[in-house]
Order: sequence, then structure tokens, then C-alpha cells
Amino acid sequence: MRTITLPHHTLTLYAVADFAASQFLRFQTYWEQALSGEQSSPDATTEALAFAGCVAAIDGHVVEPLPTAELPTLAALLQSYGVTPTLQVEALHSLQESSITTLKQLFPEWLADLTLEAMTDEHMRRRFLAACAFEQADITAYLVATGREQPVDSVPVVTPIQTQQQLDEQLLDWLQPSSFGRQRWLLAQELRERAFAALYELLTRTGIPHPEELPVVAFVRALEMLRPQLSR
Repeated sequence: MRTITLPHHTLTLYAVADFAASQFLRFQTYWEQALSGEQSSPDATTEALAFAGCVAAIDGHVVEPLPTAELPTLAALLQSYGVTPTLQVEALHSLQESSITTLKQLFPEWLADLTLEAMTDEHMRRRFLAACAFEQADITAYLVATGREQPVDSVPVVTPIQTQQQLDEQLLDWLQPSSFGRQRWLLAQELRERAFAALYELLTRTGIPHPEELPVVAFVRALEMLRPQLSR
């Protein structure tokens, strides 16, 4: 964990090893939204919400994970303590970069090579096709809602993971940001959330209860242990 010392208070921030998997997903969503310049709340900036979700303790007192609706209140409290936008952005940048670095170090035989492939033509083509499918679904939903098309059977949001390649792809889409550009951040968010849902489904299917509550490292470790059991 990282400690930030303010004039009258001390903050402890989560590191990737301490985050619950679902909390880390929320951090990723807010951070990508902040990079796009979008704001999700009239009460606090997206950077402030992302930072608030990373606070593990204040003056040594544990801050229990808060529901999203309560993050603006914590963000306002932190601002009153002297947390500035510059400090928020620096801390969030550091967390994002250190998270991938830490996971590569902990899983060198799997993630080090996998994340290097994030920008290959194959993965970018796959992500582009997934993004097109998301947008097509949105267009179809609009046409159905306006009476211009008849409802059709929907495509499942989560495709169960059956192979090692599928596991690698979904893990990559969860951990490594997708480069759709600032104007298309919602596509990256959709891809990441669906990837996390597929990973969650795999773990629950194999008997792990409440995998979203696992620390990120334990979550990835469980996936690593399941990988040899999947077909190639």
C-alpha cells in the first residue's frame, strides 16, 4: 500500500495486491472515464471518485469499501483534507502503471508475454469486431424501441470461457486498456466489463464462491490454476 502525508492527515491507498477484484474494476472504469474527459457525477470529478475508491485508510482507520453512491461524500471529505486534483491524477497514474507491472512480476510466465500482445493486429482486430457488435446491439435496441424493427433473440452478454485462448483474451481485455481513443471510452469500458463478467462466470462455474471479493492477485492466481484444465 502507498501512504500519502497531508498537513494534518495521512492517507493509505490500495495497491493492486490489496484491491478486491470488483473494486479494481470500478477504479479502472473511473480512470478510463477521467482520461476521456467525461464526468459521471455533478458532485465530484471522475478523478476524485477514482481516488476516493482507492483510499484504504485515513489516519490509520480502515475505510470500508463504499458503494458508488457514497463515493462523492468521501471525495468531498478528502478535498477538505487538502487532496488536490494534481495529487489525485499523480496517484491514479502511479496506481495504474504499478498494477500492471506488479501483476507481470507475480505471473511472469503468463502475463509478461500476454500483455505485450495487447497492441498486436490480432488483438486489435478482435477488439474492433467486438466493439462493432456492441454498437450494432445498441442500434438494434433503438430500432426495436422506436418500433422500426421486431425484437430478435438477444446475443448472450457473457460467452462462457472454454479454451485457454479465450481465457487469455478475456484476462487481457480486463487488465490492459483498449485503445479506442478518448471519444470511444465507453467501448473500452464495455469490453472490460464483459471480460470481467466472463472471468467471474468461469470461477463461479468451477466452484469458487464470490470471486469478485477476492483480491486481484488471488483472482488472477485462481485463473492461472484453472488454465491447464481448459482445452487449447
